[in-house]
Amino acid sequence: MIRSRQLEILLSLLKKKKTTYKQLAQEFEVSTKTIERDINRLSAMGVPVQCIQGKYGGVSIDEKYKLSASFFTNEDIQDIIFALTAFDSFGKKQCKDRILKKLCMIAPELVELLESDAKEYFVCDLINEKIDMQSETCKNINECMNRDVFLKIFLDNYKQLVAPISYVLKPEGLYLYCFNGDYDLISINTIEHTEITENEFIRDFIPYKENKKFSR
Repeated sequence: MIRSRQLEILLSLLKKKKTTYKQLAQEFEVSTKTIERDINRLSAMGVPVQCIQGKYGGVSIDEKYKLSASFFTNEDIQDIIFALTAFDSFGKKQCKDRILKKLCMIAPELVELLESDAKEYFVCDLINEKIDMQSETCKNINECMNRDVFLKIFLDNYKQLVAPISYVLKPEGLYLYCFNGDYDLISINTIEHTEITENEFIRDFIPYKENKKFSR
């Protein structure tokens, strides 16, 4: 499944035609290793991304490649719109309109119809307090997840070194599912400060839904 940042990278390559790992890393505020992994994932999905090393090299996409409606099925677009509608219901910063403008480049009439359906038939009322996924805390968590490196978190005058595994959205708010010698679930609102480390970990953890410690 294509991730949001990978789609953004694809759209950027279609617009610029040629760039570099370093420029993409600066544009998306991630490491060059993360960009390299994203490019590899796009290539594995059949996107003709070309990577040439050297002074006149860089990252480019085949000029004949076009992002057509066949890239997403109608069901894909519907799922994206409903997911964006759900996210906007609890996110502080709205992202649906920005992303829908890009989807309209592929299937404008379908996007407009499905967006209308989402507004009329889909109501998401999960939590009372809005979540800021663009906060410094979440950005640092995301960076550590992308790079598989430990995150230092500060909680009420003490600190922990954790391997961030995933976010967990509960009725009470957003939590970080992580490992620090044992599996833990930490409310994002209780985290006072975070620091990214350079210490890598191997991602072989028990997924949240399979962890009996948190199963109901």
